[in-house]
Amino acid sequence: RLDRYINSVGKIAGINNHMGSYYTQDANKMRVLLARIKDRNLFFLDSHTIPNTVGKQIADELKLPCLVNNVFIDHIDTPEAIINEFSQLCYLARRRGYAIGIGHVQRKNTAKVFAEIIPELQREGYRFVHLSEIFKIKQKTKER
Repeated sequence: RLDRYINSVGKIAGINNHMGSYYTQDANKMRVLLARIKDRNLFFLDSHTIPNTVGKQIADELKLPCLVNNVFIDHIDTPEAIINEFSQLCYLARRRGYAIGIGHVQRKNTAKVFAEIIPELQREGYRFVHLSEIFKIKQKTKER
């Protein structure tokens, strides 16, 4: 099933589990899934949809490049809440050199806030990058 889904999307750099909290708690299942992802030279983004996910732990064990979501930008679908989550994302990015946020651009409030706040944040010096670039940023911050 994984191969079929990957092939249906086209060229990708990585995979994430936006859903699937139950699955990400099971070390044996995640070991099989992440080994297949590693075989395809992809990375894994653990959406961290549940506190006891083992995604990062198993990825590290398999030496699979892995990132973890830091902020759900729109889990409360109001403009005020989305702006507050962006503030948290910016705080983390300033502190660590990068941060990862997940949102749903098909939601009306999310799309509206993104359209307003992203240009403003870019003027302030924030960059919005593909996840694959985060690995390079992480490496640079380790070298400091």
